[in-house]
Amino acid sequence: MVHVLDRMMQNTDEIDQTQRVPHFHIRELIRRLHWLIQIRWMFIFACLAGYILLPLTTLTNIDSRYFLGAGLFLLTNNLWHRHQTYQFDERLVETQQLRIASFLQVLGDYIALAAIVYATGSIEIPVMFLVLPNIILSALFFTKRQSLFICLMGLTVITLPLILELIGMVPVITIYDGVKQTMINDSLRILMYMGILTCCSLYCWYLVSHIAERLIKGELKLEADYWAMQRLSEAKNQATLHATHELKAPLAAIKSYVYTLRDGYAGPLPSRAQEVVQRIGQRCDRLLERISDTIRLANLKSYIANEDQLRPFDLLPPLIRKIEEAQQIGKIRNVQVILAALPGPLMVVATDEHLRTLFGNLLTNAVNYSFDNGIVEVQLKRQDDIVQLAIQDHGIGIPPDAQSKIFEDHYRAINAASHYSGGSGLGLPIALATASILGAKLSFTSEIGKGTCFTLIFKLRSFPR
Repeated sequence: MVHVLDRMMQNTDEIDQTQRVPHFHIRELIRRLHWLIQIRWMFIFACLAGYILLPLTTLTNIDSRYFLGAGLFLLTNNLWHRHQTYQFDERLVETQQLRIASFLQVLGDYIALAAIVYATGSIEIPVMFLVLPNIILSALFFTKRQSLFICLMGLTVITLPLILELIGMVPVITIYDGVKQTMINDSLRILMYMGILTCCSLYCWYLVSHIAERLIKGELKLEADYWAMQRLSEAKNQATLHATHELKAPLAAIKSYVYTLRDGYAGPLPSRAQEVVQRIGQRCDRLLERISDTIRLANLKSYIANEDQLRPFDLLPPLIRKIEEAQQIGKIRNVQVILAALPGPLMVVATDEHLRTLFGNLLTNAVNYSFDNGIVEVQLKRQDDIVQLAIQDHGIGIPPDAQSKIFEDHYRAINAASHYSGGSGLGLPIALATASILGAKLSFTSEIGKGTCFTLIFKLRSFPR
């Protein structure tokens, strides 16, 4: 049957033929596999409970050993599939692998159910109708044609004991004396029973498979839209990088000529001309800084960290260096930066450049948006295997309507633009992208007119000496 299903998967319906982006869909299928395994524990418990409790009831004609065998079979099967499922990696596993794993699980369920059906007299107790939950579950994992095949296969497996009883290949098990023999002798009753079971099964299959088909189409469309947005974002970053690189060289040349004029190497300038040249130079500095930030942010967004680049690094040295630089920036407006640090190294997986970028942007941001004569407090707290770095300023704060936008590229709140005109709106996006590369969590709290606190949470690592 696995070979039959494998051939079917090579010729699946429109959903699989038109969509080739499985990441989100595979993630959802893996979750459903875990869910199926969890549900099966309830059936295992019911089988084992039946083995224990049936001898204590009046149904003494039921051989409880079938329940024990079915329970142990499902237990072994479930443990094996649980082990296999936890080995799946959504980046590597294919949809076909997941569907084969699902098929084997459902097939095992049908076999166990067939044993229970036989033990309970086949048609004397309507245990056969327990096939319906399996049919519903299979529709969540497979395409329409595949789930129809599994539905028909399930009906065949669970009715096989009755067929074998009718043709005399296995002993007839009866729970109620005379009832089953009467039904076997009346072929119309058997046909009606099987017809009702088949109709109920196909009706459940049709409803759930239709819903599941729409659900899968939605998942795959979401997947396709996501990757389209990723490609668009990458194209935008590449265009930004190209444009900024093209601008950087001529702007640097203009800046060089401007400062040549300002410093008198081309002859003395009138005082008013000197002021104009000075302003041009300042604007060039700001533009170059903005271009550098744009290039840095684009590089960070396309950066892929690996073991060779990230290594054990102590948080404190780059933090102390950036605090000293922030103190120099704050001297102009008498803004102090105070550190309360823990003794000893705080080892994380990082690079010196990324840590300096992250700390530098957050500290510079805190100083620039503090009030004159203000204080920026830097605190480190260690809790078990994490360290929390809090940078608290007592400045202008972030308006509530702007707090959801401050990590957007080039965005600046109105009060931020009026308080400090030199910002580019890229400092916080750069900090967020850098924190993501380092696996750190960046969050903030803010109150207008009272200040903002940015918090970084790093996971500490221990390394052999």
